[in-house]
Amino acid sequence: MKPLTYSETEDKYGVLSLGERVDYLTLAVAELMHRGFPLNVAHAIATHHGKGSPISPRMVEVLICNLADTADASLKCEILNAAKWTMRVCLWEEASRLTVVEAFAIVRVRQERGCVGVAEVVKKIRLKAKKDKI
Repeated sequence: MKPLTYSETEDKYGVLSLGERVDYLTLAVAELMHRGFPLNVAHAIATHHGKGSPISPRMVEVLICNLADTADASLKCEILNAAKWTMRVCLWEEASRLTVVEAFAIVRVRQERGCVGVAEVVKKIRLKAKKDKI
């Protein structure tokens, strides 16, 4: 349901008019109920953002899902920040938009091969991005 509520350009995300009026969790729950999914599945989707959800979790399984979602988001954020910092330190430049996989590669190669490795990985990332645009 996220594609119905968000737009993506080369360097940023935006909110579409539907997303300004109805959040994607509500749309997802409506679709699940329409398709006959069990109420517990719809509840898990509606509450998996925890405090940011339209309703709070009322099942242990949903709390576990929320914790996993929070841990995943936190780890991704920290890896992206570490990759951006690494690029500033090693290359003296700000990172453009990175995927989490690219960020992991940058952080890992810094540990293994230092700034020389970072420069090589960033060069490969940029070449792939150019190739993907064509």
